[in-house]
Amino acid sequence: MTLDDQKDLAPCGVFCGACYAHLRKRKPCGGCRGRAEEKAAACRKCRIAECARERKVIYCGECGAFPCPPLRALDRNYRRRYGLSPLDTGVLAGERGARFVLEMERRRWTCPDCGGVICLHDRTCSLCGYHLPAEEE
Repeated sequence: MTLDDQKDLAPCGVFCGACYAHLRKRKPCGGCRGRAEEKAAACRKCRIAECARERKVIYCGECGAFPCPPLRALDRNYRRRYGLSPLDTGVLAGERGARFVLEMERRRWTCPDCGGVICLHDRTCSLCGYHLPAEEE
């Protein structure tokens, strides 16, 4: 799998393909692995992505410091706000491979009504407005 194939999965485990910034109609973000001018402001200054580049790892799970304090903080935030765990996604990528995780995430965030992309932040389809119910723990 090339980096281009992996562009929808951020080093931290967030699926960029379903991120609100990626789904924007005006100036959509190119994802964490995109060119700087294509990224959302928050993505351009992301400490986790910068750390992954400096340590020359594709995913944080490949790093000897995994899981680091910034990644744990991101995970707590995503669990609380969105019911998602980038940390668990990163562990799964390490165990099953990035291709498996990307396929799983693409299925997870595809709208069952129209085939559009459901935003992971508000759980709403970017095309038809379908709302994905929260997952049960």
